[in-house]
Amino acid sequence: MLWMITRTAKPGIAKERDALRPSHLDYVFKQKNLVLGAATVSDDDTEFIGTLYIVSAADRAAAQAFLDGDPFTQAGFYTDVKIFRLRKGPWNPNVVEGTP
Repeated sequence: MLWMITRTAKPGIAKERDALRPSHLDYVFKQKNLVLGAATVSDDDTEFIGTLYIVSAADRAAAQAFLDGDPFTQAGFYTDVKIFRLRKGPWNPNVVEGTP
């Protein structure tokens, strides 16, 4: 099943986030069989707002377990976390090739 996960960041976490970023990225890249896509969400690339994931997980509990293992989650960086079930529609990942 596909799941979309959105997380809204607490304000003022930039230094702490930068310090944990290597362990966060290591964790996410080790989940390559689960994570279809991941992105930071910003205000026109000026202010970090949060994150977005599309994951393939057996159920909501598995999607939540993915989040629970993330060092950013464990550090309490997010004020709002939502998990939504997706039904796959048109799917064209090539559209984003080369997008920064």
